Amino acid sequence: MKSKIKSRAPHPLASIAWRALEEKECVDASSLAYYFAGACVRPGAASYRVVAKDVLGYMHDQGLLVIDEQGWHRRNPKLSFRQWLSILPRTDDPFGDFVDDVISDRGMPDDFESLDRLLMYLQIPPRRACPEAIEAATEVWERWERERA
Repeated sequence: MKSKIKSRAPHPLASIAWRALEEKECVDASSLAYYFAGACVRPGAASYRVVAKDVLGYMHDQGLLVIDEQGWHRRNPKLSFRQWLSILPRTDDPFGDFVDDVISDRGMPDDFESLDRLLMYLQIPPRRACPEAIEAATEVWERWERERA
């Protein structure tokens, strides 16, 4: 399927979809609709199917999800570092600040070969990342490597 969406911004409901994918390995529009209905504490899950299809399509077009042979949506196992960062929940700490900075940095490559390359990128002008950002980058990279393994 050819990507139609150019935006890197996450879908407004993507965080709920990721929670559903943490509970279940795969979803389809109907199961995600039921999850939305429960997450939003509203009756009438059938009306959420349209919303679920939109969220899944948007996330698929961004390369965050893949569709398996049975038609189930799954997390893309080949996410780039930047794509993986875009699905993380936002936190109010150096970790979250690093994630927000990376997502908003339009000049940053989508992927890095190693932590050393990432740290080198962060330390060259005009970035000159502070020690807290370097520490957060290292923590984020190590978490990404654990999840990829």
